[in-house]
Amino acid sequence: MEEGWCYAKGVGRFYYLVIKLWEVESDTLKQSGLEGLLPLLPLTKNGARYEVVDEMIEALIAADKKDLLALGYAFAGLVLESDADKAWLNLSTLYLFSDLPGARPTPTIRTKLSCPEDDSPASG
Repeated sequence: MEEGWCYAKGVGRFYYLVIKLWEVESDTLKQSGLEGLLPLLPLTKNGARYEVVDEMIEALIAADKKDLLALGYAFAGLVLESDADKAWLNLSTLYLFSDLPGARPTPTIRTKLSCPEDDSPASG
């Protein structure tokens, strides 16, 4: 490349704080007005527990933030690492999303549950 081919002029500045979620208690993110942070609960200091994930789900539904559930499940999948944890997460995903229009369990979950394709929640 030629010298002077690319340069920056008037680059914006960003100021930010680093928050070490693994050092933050989950109760800190449960405060009123912070509903958008609820999907981060599994990443908190004591967040890698089923109870915390259940609380996250219930709080997101109560706050009408169902669009953030998938993000919460993704973060929970990062900290709940054992095979039993993954199975629990898959089952809770199946039951939670089964009431959505057109929802069908994924082939992996259907296999784990021995659920025939035409018996899936959305087939009827």
